[in-house]
Formats: sequence, structure tokens, C-alpha cells
Amino acid sequence: VTASGIVVVGYADADYKNRLLGVTPAAMTTAMQNKSAIPLAAPSELIYGDDIADVSSAGENLIVVRGGYEPAPSFMPFTKRVEKIPLTQNLGMTAIEAGSPTTLVNAHDSCTHVIFAANAGANVLLGVEDKAGRRVISLSP
Repeated sequence: VTASGIVVVGYADADYKNRLLGVTPAAMTTAMQNKSAIPLAAPSELIYGDDIADVSSAGENLIVVRGGYEPAPSFMPFTKRVEKIPLTQNLGMTAIEAGSPTTLVNAHDSCTHVIFAANAGANVLLGVEDKAGRRVISLSP
């Protein structure tokens, strides 16, 4: 959920690709008040791909950790990059629009990976793991 109430929901489709959808605050409020599902026509598709490892928010931005898992037998997680994508409602307040992604962190090798991303108001917390261990860093996107 962004600072203005935009909700991002997601699911994996039959091809094992992730779809992230933006839901306007009005559509979410209506669904919650009526105790009903979010109408399928209401969400705006923001991202589609097989490299979405984690998502969070920071202010009005969607934070996306791009990565995946090594093939068998290790299945070790890897991170490609962490992106910030600004989200806004269109002028009619009926759809969510995604701006251009900005790379916040770029992985130069598979030694370090992001194990989680968490909202911290206008900042995002990233759990990072490498051969030196685990730590949490705070980014101000």
C-alpha cells in the first residue's frame, strides 16, 4: 500500500509468471465496505514477469526486487536489481499508472542477494545476505 492508498495485489499465472496489479483506493474501499471481491476490471496491470522476487512500497513508489532461484540442485536465491516504480492514479481516478522504473540497487554478481524488502514510511528496508552474513539496510528512494 502506498502513502496515498494505492494497493498492489499479485498472483502467479499458469505459466508461473507473476502479475502485479494496481487497485485504486476507491475500488479497494468499495470492496472492503461491501465485503466483496475487487472487481476484475478495476485493477491495472503494472508488472508481468518471472523475475519478481519481492515487493514493497516506499512513499508513493512500488519497490520491486528482481531475481529468482538457481536451478536444481541448489535452488539458491539470487537478486538482479531493486527498482523503484512511481505509482499514480489517472486523472479520472479509475486506474493506476506506473512510471518508469529507476534502479536503486544493481547486483554485479550472485554473491549478495536481497532476502526481503519492507516498507518503512518514505524509506524501504532491505534484508541483505552475503558471505559476510545478514544485515538490514535502509534506502531513501
